[in-house]
Amino acid sequence: MVARMLPAVLFGPIAGVLVDRVDRRRMMIIADLSRAALYATMPFLGKIWLIYIVSFVIECLSLLWTPARDASLPNLVPRRQLANANALGLVTTYGTLPLAGLIFAFFAEASGVIPYFETNQEALPLLLDGLTFLFSAFMLAQIRFPPPAARRIERLDVSRVGKDIVEACGSFARTPSPRR
Repeated sequence: MVARMLPAVLFGPIAGVLVDRVDRRRMMIIADLSRAALYATMPFLGKIWLIYIVSFVIECLSLLWTPARDASLPNLVPRRQLANANALGLVTTYGTLPLAGLIFAFFAEASGVIPYFETNQEALPLLLDGLTFLFSAFMLAQIRFPPPAARRIERLDVSRVGKDIVEACGSFARTPSPRR
């Protein structure tokens, strides 16, 4: 859990600022391709600490991908369908977990076809997961992203990232919490 939660604490504030400064489509494709490669290498790592490091990096990439998707949706979907698009995003993110469990059970039983998977049953789902990220990158490459109306994509100015984070934290501190 530390490898999955620590990135949100350490990298989360920076990730949102980075997503606002770069081409979101490119960011999502690079994150998907990177995650595919990392998942594909995971079965071949012999040390548990390497798996933790890879998991940490995968979570950091997810912290880039998800805000890029969320920020891109209003530019891709008509306003009247935005709630449906957001709901579909949540369903595909969390609703597929039971399906993944069934697929894993099927492949665990059928893994005898390839001897390597018979003794390394965790490798097949990790490799299949890597393939899903490749598919996602391929699909993203097919979508034409219109530029956002309110901003244009700028060069990444690293000196501005820290200022943006401080400004966001200050705004958060000054904003009163909602009351019931």
